[in-house]
Amino acid sequence: MRLHKLIIHYVYIFSPVVILMSMTMVDFMDSATFTVALLSYTLVYHPWISGKRLVALGVIPPSKMIYNFIPFLNNRCFDYLFLGTKVSEDV
Repeated sequence: MRLHKLIIHYVYIFSPVVILMSMTMVDFMDSATFTVALLSYTLVYHPWISGKRLVALGVIPPSKMIYNFIPFLNNRCFDYLFLGTKVSEDV
């Protein structure tokens, strides 16, 4: 998985949300299924993809990827994840 490029990261992050919303709008999915899918996205998928990007960029070692699953812990790397700029402080 090549997560070095910022645009690829955005595609990986936002495409599941677009698919979920599209499926809900055409009544392919009810609200309970949407809620479970959205929780799975926010608690499992998004931290995993963000962790893979941070590891690929060398910001964190692979052994620290588990910490991405703690909510709001990787906010210190927000600039590096979503803006493509370097982190101002040591991570």
